[in-house]
Amino acid sequence: MAPRHSAVPQMLRGRTSTTYEAINILLNTEDREEQDQLTRQWRDHKLEELNFMGIVGGLVCSTLSSTGNWPTVLPDDSEAPWPVRAFWFSGLILSYASVLSAAFQSIRLHRLSTHRDALHEIRKIMTSSSGKHDQGPAELKPRVVQVWAWQSSMIFLTAAVGCMIAGLFVLVWSSTGTYVGAGTWWDGYGQVSLAMVEGGRGRGDVVLTVDRLLLR
Repeated sequence: MAPRHSAVPQMLRGRTSTTYEAINILLNTEDREEQDQLTRQWRDHKLEELNFMGIVGGLVCSTLSSTGNWPTVLPDDSEAPWPVRAFWFSGLILSYASVLSAAFQSIRLHRLSTHRDALHEIRKIMTSSSGKHDQGPAELKPRVVQVWAWQSSMIFLTAAVGCMIAGLFVLVWSSTGTYVGAGTWWDGYGQVSLAMVEGGRGRGDVVLTVDRLLLR
């Protein structure tokens, strides 16, 4: 059974749960040939995933790096408030961490694959300890640290995108008259802010709904 992480968002819990289950199955398959096949399949798909995360992480890095050149939406070209810059710079650091994490893990898997008994070595680093059974072979359990480590690139990237979106919302809402003292609240800036919030909430609901359906 996958470990419980009640404080972690549902999206990340689902991703970690599927990773745990896949590793748990390949560790405890009795037939050696099938076990090697599952390990090889996990390694190949993980390398593809890490390659994809590196590409997407690079695109997010590029987007956040160019935020200084984005056209301002504040009245009279006012400087963006410090929370906007804080969110965007934090997202930039997290996106760099996502790319580096994907690169390190890809290199690690490639190097492990050159080992004489590569598939066994891959399973070995994922194993926590033997289960306690009085009869029959002991059940191997995935190391929780490894489960989270192999998802670190996705976690960093998700946090980076979250920081970028949060910065956008703060920037747009900062343009309202209530914040900058540019007049009444319900002007063009306030209308854009409200439209962005409603549109973002609707798209967020769709993304979360699709994510739950894919995890069933």
